[in-house]
Amino acid sequence: MAVGTLEDLGQAIRKYDAVRIWQRNRVSPFGRGHLMISVDQSSFPTLEKKLTSFLKERLRGLSLETMFTLDDQVRLHYHYRRRSGFDWAAMAAELK
Repeated sequence: MAVGTLEDLGQAIRKYDAVRIWQRNRVSPFGRGHLMISVDQSSFPTLEKKLTSFLKERLRGLSLETMFTLDDQVRLHYHYRRRSGFDWAAMAAELK
């Protein structure tokens, strides 16, 4: 499935139930937060670019810290700059 728009990304995620947010820890020194995302390994090549673009648009200072595979899942660990009042529920809803 080609992923060209945010809507395409949402459809791909729904089809594969591919993306899960594992951890969102917004308590850290220096205003940094942590985000762990798990993506089905078979879906990752299709979703990678659009997911990265989606996250960069919404999270300031996003940087990928680690990426590894475990149990047919690609696990992505990101750091980002925290922002007061950020609506995590809205972002999660957009992903679905």
